Amino acid sequence: DFAVPIVLLKILPGHLKIAALYYLLIKFLSAVLIPRVASVIDSKERISVARLGLGLQFLGVLLSAISIYILHSFAGTNPTFEDETFLGIFTFMVFSGLLGTLGSSLMDISIANDVAPSLFSGHDLVQFNSRFRQVDLITEVGSPVIAGILLAFSTLSLPLTGFLIIVLWNLISFIPELLILHSVFNERADLKFKLLSSSNDIKKSFLQKLLDGWKSFLKQSVSPVIIEFTIPINDSDELIV
Repeated sequence: DFAVPIVLLKILPGHLKIAALYYLLIKFLSAVLIPRVASVIDSKERISVARLGLGLQFLGVLLSAISIYILHSFAGTNPTFEDETFLGIFTFMVFSGLLGTLGSSLMDISIANDVAPSLFSGHDLVQFNSRFRQVDLITEVGSPVIAGILLAFSTLSLPLTGFLIIVLWNLISFIPELLILHSVFNERADLKFKLLSSSNDIKKSFLQKLLDGWKSFLKQSVSPVIIEFTIPINDSDELIV
């Protein structure tokens, strides 16, 4: 997530909008698709969810690396979305990044909201969640620093040496992660399988969920107050926040 936009700026200096659009599209599309992807947690066995989440991440990182190196070969041209070649590479890059983001989100939700509550209870669950968030925050702060240092490495024969190290680091890291999860499932065989459930909410489309959410909001007694405080005053452009 951190390295790809930085590498885009390195490959296409002066084209900040392209890197910003890449990041914006991934975050927007993931927000739309994560509820649908996360629904597999309730419809598949835990071991299958773990394999799917790690598989999506692995594929996302691998395809993102390929798209970056393809784009690097076109770095001498002035990129525009009117160029079909560049548009195709950019679309492939967004698709690759989206796969990795969806896989990462699926694993976070699965571990924190499904596996952990099945392993722990009471004070142990609180302690686990606390440690889980601590590790998450440490990686969010530390990973960009380490990635930034690695991105500074380059050679004449391989200008994106640092990026290649980050790619290999990510790909290799999925192996011990999968092995650790398998060890947990093997130690607690009852976690491998669970009673599968499929609610009507899972089958609903994103638009239907959005409409249901608004209907639920409008039924609340506080909704008129919230709506009133978000409409323009005296036809001006100012809004009450």
